[in-house]
Amino acid sequence: MIKRLQLRRLLLLLAVLGLAFGGLGYRLVDLQVLRHDELAALGQQNTELEYFREPRRGSILDAHGNLLATSIFVKTVCADPVLLGNQQAAVARALAPLLHLNKADLYQRLLPRVRQNEKGETVTNRYVVLQHKVRDETWQEIQQVMSRFAYSPDEAGWSKDQRQFYRSLRTQAIFADPMDDQLRVYPNGSLQRMCWALSARMNCRSRGRLFWRTRVGTASNCP
Repeated sequence: MIKRLQLRRLLLLLAVLGLAFGGLGYRLVDLQVLRHDELAALGQQNTELEYFREPRRGSILDAHGNLLATSIFVKTVCADPVLLGNQQAAVARALAPLLHLNKADLYQRLLPRVRQNEKGETVTNRYVVLQHKVRDETWQEIQQVMSRFAYSPDEAGWSKDQRQFYRSLRTQAIFADPMDDQLRVYPNGSLQRMCWALSARMNCRSRGRLFWRTRVGTASNCP
């Protein structure tokens, strides 16, 4: 009697284990074989980002090797109004001097705006350009200001939602566009730029006619 009971328990355990391994095997086949292409494409989409980056413009030197003009990469500073909550005025006061913008104008840009998309759904804008051609050192200052924004020694007593809100506001609400822009720089100032503009007039001959072309900071090909 005892042996029969033990045998039944053993068979039941084997059946449960068989069903478990069978379900696991089916799941593996489903993920690795049946849905392989779908999941591989999804994984690639989540781990890879492709965007075009403009090549850096070349520097211009004089006959003695002195730098006349060069280009530096600069940022386009943007904002996500949704993550700002009701802190638009405070953020505008903090960032306006760094972005060289009027506080009132910056405040208006930071306000969320509602529109309808192509599907007729009501959506809020989450991408607003605040300033173009911001130098890297200025962008570093902006990040430092935002990292300390509305800091309080009593944050430990805040609710979970409050801590999450300020964490997102400090790290994600103000961001730089992933594609850098370029700014032409003349080390010797505006006088250097004017002299270079005059010297950049090119006398090009094409198809028996005379062409004049003026480009500031760089020479161009003849037509």
